[in-house]
Amino acid sequence: MKILVGLCLLVSSVAIAKPFDVDEALRMFPADAQSLVSIDLARVRKSESWNRLLSGKQDATGLGLGDCGIDPFADSDALLLSMGSGGVEHADFAAIGRGGFGAGKLAQCVKLLAQKNHLVTRAYSGKTLLVTKGPHPSVAAALDDSTAVFGSEKWVKKIIDLKRRGGKSSERLASLVKRADLTAAGWGVAALSDISRSALRAQVQSTVLSNVRTVCASLSLDDGVLAKVSLETSGAEEGKSLQSAIEKEIGEAKASLQMRLLGLSQYLDGLSISSEGTMVTGVMRLADQQVKDLIERTKALLDLALQPPAADTGSSGVPR
Repeated sequence: MKILVGLCLLVSSVAIAKPFDVDEALRMFPADAQSLVSIDLARVRKSESWNRLLSGKQDATGLGLGDCGIDPFADSDALLLSMGSGGVEHADFAAIGRGGFGAGKLAQCVKLLAQKNHLVTRAYSGKTLLVTKGPHPSVAAALDDSTAVFGSEKWVKKIIDLKRRGGKSSERLASLVKRADLTAAGWGVAALSDISRSALRAQVQSTVLSNVRTVCASLSLDDGVLAKVSLETSGAEEGKSLQSAIEKEIGEAKASLQMRLLGLSQYLDGLSISSEGTMVTGVMRLADQQVKDLIERTKALLDLALQPPAADTGSSGVPR
């Protein structure tokens, strides 16, 4: 897991002056892509929420990136993510970052990560692939002087081919992007295939989610948190059913003893659900102070959960 995190951060560490162009982003991924997420990390990094969350955790040398002269939390400016069909466990995926480090620095980092973590490298179409261990390996590669990619081997190879010869974007995703809030720090769209809907229904054990056809989401951290998610269902009745199911679960969560004891139910007050025709929209608003309190509360809960158990001293007072 540590190696996978390091490779993801390597891709996201490729600094650029501005976010990816949407049309170009759509053309960079295979035509069977069913989702696209764009994160303007330069904007996210400036937010108070981000700084509070990562306070004291910005040293990446433990992942091996420090040896390359890369600090992913300081240098990351933009990142693209995409997945194919097949459900989370079996889908092809890729993350692409671009920046001004130069081919020499990226190639050096790939080499250092391979040596430090004893990973295999192999060549494909003139590029060096850094391959993780395991039955379903992921790979990382420098596409050119300013672009890096990390993902499933099948998709990384397709992306290398597309980079060389060009390709067409997914028409379905291109139409969905028009509905996305491209001004937000983070946004994403997804067109769910039958396979993905079946996998989602099995994972969350909910039949109403099998009627979701598309997803559009956005996240803003400029003043607290504003998150929006729009789900397109197969019909108006299905939309009402989905709204009712979500509202029921929110109510149950707010009333649960565990949520109240942890002090988390109050944050659900900022969540609203509405529907219009086939569309179901959820909006979460948290003021800056609420975000601060939530982060501090979450950190405290995590610290408590990660504390080692007290030694059993028995009646003698000596640890057994």
